[in-house]
Amino acid sequence: MLKVLQLIPTLDRSGAEKQMVLLARGLPRARFRVEVATLTRLGPLRVELEEAGIPVTALGKRFKLDPLALARLVQFLKTRQFDVVQTWIFAANTYGRIAARLARVPIVITTEMAVDLWKGRIERSLDRRLAQWCDRLVGNSHAVVEYYRSLGVPEDRLTMIYSGIAEEEPPPVDPAAVRAEFGFAAEAPLALFAGRLAEQKRVDDLLKALDLLQHVQPDLRTLIAGDGPLRSTLEENARLYHLEGRVRFL
Repeated sequence: MLKVLQLIPTLDRSGAEKQMVLLARGLPRARFRVEVATLTRLGPLRVELEEAGIPVTALGKRFKLDPLALARLVQFLKTRQFDVVQTWIFAANTYGRIAARLARVPIVITTEMAVDLWKGRIERSLDRRLAQWCDRLVGNSHAVVEYYRSLGVPEDRLTMIYSGIAEEEPPPVDPAAVRAEFGFAAEAPLALFAGRLAEQKRVDDLLKALDLLQHVQPDLRTLIAGDGPLRSTLEENARLYHLEGRVRFL
């Protein structure tokens, strides 16, 4: 049985965190013994892991550069003797690959979920150098894989795997009732965006498109489900584009 650690900065409700929880809960128990560690703190998704009987540890990183947190992570990996470490998101990808190297973990997998436009020269250089210390870098889209290919990550370490969804039957939904709940006409075409309201999601481009569409498809209505650092800006832009009544933020 392989001992697997999933390492991620927090257990907040966001895309990478949800994918990690889905994977941790879904790995066959007969073949994998899974643990989860957070680099900084826990979060609401901890409940789902504990309900599944998956041990969760918080390592308590306090600063951007935190040698003590790195030392704790190295000791944690040595003590638990994991066969596989999978890391998620830049901070955990960075600390995790260094610590796994120092702890001599046999297999290291790095997971990238976005083309991170915020990364500067230092971050890109770290990604490029630390790619040598992982066995696979998994991107969830062709664009993500191409981005890391352009940084110089070797081709034989790149793998593309789409994000997954739980195999659950969706609850029955009355489309007219959903529209009525938000004050939309029963026959109105309805679009949905679901995701984090951050720069890389380009939700403002969606609002600009809706600004144009309201003149050719005036009955179109849109729901935007999610939260993030750009929420207030996007809400203000929706007002500037005169989309009140056509766009609702959930």
